Amino acid sequence: MASQGVQAALLEISNAIRSKEFKSLSEGYIAEHCTKFELEEENKLEYTALHKRYIEIIEKFLSERLAAKKMAMETVEAGLEEYLKAQAAPGAQVDDNIAEAISFLTTLSEFQTFKDLMLARKLELHKAAPLGSSVLVTDAGKTKVRELLGTARKLLDANVRSDAAWTVIVDKPELKVEQCATSKVLRGCIVVDLPQEDCIQMFIDHSPESKGWRPDVKHMESIRVVTCTGTLPGGIPEDHIVRIGVNMPQLLRWLASVPDEFVVRCVVDYDAAEKVYSWIIVGWDLATDSEATGSFRITKSGTVRAGDNGRSLASFTEDMVSWLPGWVYGAILRTQTSNRMSRMVAQYRQVRQKTQTR
Repeated sequence: MASQGVQAALLEISNAIRSKEFKSLSEGYIAEHCTKFELEEENKLEYTALHKRYIEIIEKFLSERLAAKKMAMETVEAGLEEYLKAQAAPGAQVDDNIAEAISFLTTLSEFQTFKDLMLARKLELHKAAPLGSSVLVTDAGKTKVRELLGTARKLLDANVRSDAAWTVIVDKPELKVEQCATSKVLRGCIVVDLPQEDCIQMFIDHSPESKGWRPDVKHMESIRVVTCTGTLPGGIPEDHIVRIGVNMPQLLRWLASVPDEFVVRCVVDYDAAEKVYSWIIVGWDLATDSEATGSFRITKSGTVRAGDNGRSLASFTEDMVSWLPGWVYGAILRTQTSNRMSRMVAQYRQVRQKTQTR
């Protein structure tokens, strides 16, 4: 059947875009041409030409992979509509790899994503001056969860300095982010238009209703509440473990090899004397009940303190380890973080208002 041919081809495309060869080809092209892009609203004809050429290179790569399996891209193009209609029938189940392959082919044609990747890579190549002392963050390192809380508190110490070289990847009035030159550790500071108590609850609350303000969360499941005294804002636990499934643009997902879901442990503490919340989120291995190791790891820490005019100042570190290229993450932060934070705050307020009126 024609649909079986389409399905087989899509599965092979899924395998191809997960390969080292694909990542090398894609990243190599971006590195070669990124310096031609400028941070401006106007899109030059050269930009669209480079995007078109990028699509041609990727499609050629995919076509060759299909040909090696005696398949053809034309099979996908000719039969995809019919295949999708068949999959839309009641009771039909779509393989996740096939769905991802279709999504990737769609994302490939999105010019803005391509431009963002180009600009972010250019920022990495042109090292900028380090941030001033307004962003006070240290490298969290590979210590235990409770010890990392101590590291997070040091964000407030104006005397904290790092001997490592840092590269600016975002420099806006409301958001400043650097990446360590010798590791994949980010440090930064963002102004959040919420009072301190609401800000920490928005960040750390992983209750079912929190999906209402988390645009990147596809699904979330509480695994275990380790400690909950009920004294933190909204009654959030001081220590809990949660499984999270995320949504991410497909092009970034394949470049980064991000899994569909992962488990994290979240710990938060309040220093009454300093009036500061400190928090840490680490990838967690349920089998060993310890910090996760392996190809995908995640470590984030930071603080939330009261700012001016009812706003908060959130400082953070994020240990990206090996799962996401720094220049890709820079693109996400630079182009999306401020707007996404504003939407997240607005959605948080809407959820809270609905909760209060029940």
